[in-house]
Amino acid sequence: MKIRKAANLLTLTVTLAATAVSAAACAPGKDQATANSLTAISFQTFPGTMQTIPVKVAQDQGFFKDNGLEVTANDGANGPAMLAALAAGQVDVAGIPMFVGTQALVSGVKAKAVVGLIGGGGTTLFVSDRVAESDAPYPESAKVLEGRTAAIAAPGGFTDRLFKRYVDGAGGPMKYETIPGIPPQIAAMKAGKVDVVHFDLVGAYAAAKQGLGRVLWDFQTTGPEDLIGASTSEAWMSDKFLEEKPEKAKAFARSIAQASAWIKDPANKAEAGKYFSGIAGVEVAEQDLAPMIKAVSPVVGPRDVEVYNGLFPEGTQPLSPSAVLAPMAPQDDAAAEKLATEK
Repeated sequence: MKIRKAANLLTLTVTLAATAVSAAACAPGKDQATANSLTAISFQTFPGTMQTIPVKVAQDQGFFKDNGLEVTANDGANGPAMLAALAAGQVDVAGIPMFVGTQALVSGVKAKAVVGLIGGGGTTLFVSDRVAESDAPYPESAKVLEGRTAAIAAPGGFTDRLFKRYVDGAGGPMKYETIPGIPPQIAAMKAGKVDVVHFDLVGAYAAAKQGLGRVLWDFQTTGPEDLIGASTSEAWMSDKFLEEKPEKAKAFARSIAQASAWIKDPANKAEAGKYFSGIAGVEVAEQDLAPMIKAVSPVVGPRDVEVYNGLFPEGTQPLSPSAVLAPMAPQDDAAAEKLATEK
């Protein structure tokens, strides 16, 4: 009798243990449960440019996941195509230049800038060594460009508008050659076909290391005052996404603000430098990182909208800040810091 009871007890114990093991095996692990609770967000931007860096940092350092997001990034072909994908709901976020975004709004696209990616230094005016050097301030410095040939991606695009307003309009009228894409523009500069291009700061650094020339205007300390420190690229979302998922939009903006703060933290300088070197294709020396790090900025505000309104053809109805900026967009440094530290 005692033996039977013991056997029954042993059988019950084994059964319970097996059940527990089976349940544990079937239950989702912590990582799986966390993954299931994340909201998937698709992000599209230009490959090999500075504006990819805050997004990459937010992925690698876990800021997106900390804010409940699973962000996948893929390459876009060009600004208009990315905006079309955004409007069609094929992508949730597009990283594009401010001018491309505002052009789209004028054309009737329903979207807004949610957070800045790159500010002053996001673009530079890069010239070959065939262009005379000038230490003069703007607009005097524009005169060394008179008669030179500049590469533009497309007539009426950002570079075309920028050059015609701030170079031609300052007494340095240039000639223009339509050459889409950075590699073809580099080849054209090497061949002596063009002397002026529009690169971001990392691209300009790589070109300088190849001996192609130098930065004339960095839009941080040199160039037109209007553009000093202005936001150049932002993350944009459709009005539909903003209306339906405002908290997710804010979570994305917060993640980018946190990534920007991480990049600017002196304790992370060496690690942050690897991101810039990866884009440049050459190692960026530590002493050359400061302007690149400075260029990373989540801020996008009314002043930026005013600057880009000035690039539209005469007679174009100016856009208001509320038409361009999403409610969660940090419009100054204090707002960016507050966003980054929110729980």
